[in-house]
Amino acid sequence: MDMLIIVLVLFDLVACNMYTEETFVKTNSKSCGPIRLASGWTDVSVLSCVMNCFNRYVTGCRSFMFNDLTNLCTPGGRLSPFSSEPTPLEGDVYLLMSDDVYDGFHLDYSYTPVNVAYYPMNVNFTQAADVCLCLQANLYVVENEDKFKTLVSLVGETMQDTWIEGRMSTYSRTSGGYIFGDELKLNYYYYEERDTTEMCKILNWESQSLTYVNCEETFHFVCEKPV
Repeated sequence: MDMLIIVLVLFDLVACNMYTEETFVKTNSKSCGPIRLASGWTDVSVLSCVMNCFNRYVTGCRSFMFNDLTNLCTPGGRLSPFSSEPTPLEGDVYLLMSDDVYDGFHLDYSYTPVNVAYYPMNVNFTQAADVCLCLQANLYVVENEDKFKTLVSLVGETMQDTWIEGRMSTYSRTSGGYIFGDELKLNYYYYEERDTTEMCKILNWESQSLTYVNCEETFHFVCEKPV
């Protein structure tokens, strides 16, 4: 996809000077979507779309969708995993270049500074990781005791098992045995079978510990951005 950047310059009509400049970037939005502010309208161009979005919703306009074929303009707020991906009818997503466009994130200073978002929605490990990537983040990493305490504090809202970053493979193996041949002679054979299972890390709320479970199970999850 070609990158398209729209720079919107807003003026103070009373003072007749520029007071702010906003930049929107055309972006991919999979596994999350803009919070729709309205059902949309037919506009004349993508530039007119973003200007009308700002005129109608001011700071609430953090994204918009525009269909180049139908000129459908749909105003949007922050990106959220609770909002669906843009439909073909809605067209492309344009996102404000700002740290304040990803729903749910906040700075937590309880133990060590972290920029996190806790999402109480049940998804498997891969889906959780994809959502975090869509929000320009990664699954939460527990690398010290302070970050573990922060995680427990976040999950305390719902007291549910929660995905964090961590994946491993486990193997089950069977080998060695005996069979009888046609002449009732004991023959030795060697047989090995590996069953690989992907295991992913969660905070187990009941035990208050980190453990590995099957990656296809569904839990809540925590995303993290650099501070």
